[in-house]
Amino acid sequence: MAKDKKVERRDFKLSGGNIVVTGTWAAEKWNNNQMDADSLHYHPLMEIGICHFGNGDLYLGDSRVNYHSGHITVIPPNFPHKTISKNGVSSFWEYIFLDVDKIIMRMYPDDLAARKSMTDAISRGATIKETSEIPEFAQLVQIAFKEQEQKGDGNIELLQ
Repeated sequence: MAKDKKVERRDFKLSGGNIVVTGTWAAEKWNNNQMDADSLHYHPLMEIGICHFGNGDLYLGDSRVNYHSGHITVIPPNFPHKTISKNGVSSFWEYIFLDVDKIIMRMYPDDLAARKSMTDAISRGATIKETSEIPEFAQLVQIAFKEQEQKGDGNIELLQ
């Protein structure tokens, strides 16, 4: 990533032993078309997002890609990024934020090599795909959002 870009850290609170928090982002509520073009952000949690409607630009480190309805993103922890809707276009995203360190520890409590391998694989970079390219994954994410609506943040058993 270019050294001259401003990058802001954003934190999310996970209560108790929870490994997940969810959220939504609607462009009409955030005047994101006015944002500083160099203002990327990162957070210590993995971010999985689905664009339900709208289009714009997604900045992943030094790369810029166009997004639109039906895109799903997976952004590793501490990876600089931002989403900006096209001028005059409203966008709506849903997100899941995961504490991958806790997840990996639960998966491999006694296997340091496996934990390192998983952490390295997750940290390789961010991705954006059409939900049609990864239908099983997209379906699991949708199930997680529905479960969150019913049980509240941090209580997604599918992800626990």
